[in-house]
Amino acid sequence: MTETMVQLKKRMEEIGMSQKQLADEINVSYVTVSRWMNGTRHPTIENVEKMADVLGVTIDINAGEKEKEVICPIIDRLMKNMLK
Repeated sequence: MTETMVQLKKRMEEIGMSQKQLADEINVSYVTVSRWMNGTRHPTIENVEKMADVLGVTIDINAGEKEKEVICPIIDRLMKNMLK
């Protein structure tokens, strides 16, 4: 799990929000949120922003090396889609 997802999960615990509740708020399936939280999938930048908004936190994508763990897989996926 990336540092961003660790922080988002921590915030969910702080406010007592379940993965199902978060999924409903951002209009994705519970399974999708579960996969993001356990690291088997990576959310899009847009979904990271949606989660941050719902959880009342900000995400600084320029925060440092650890944030590249989130951004690089997303950018790689976006680039692959653009080249299709």
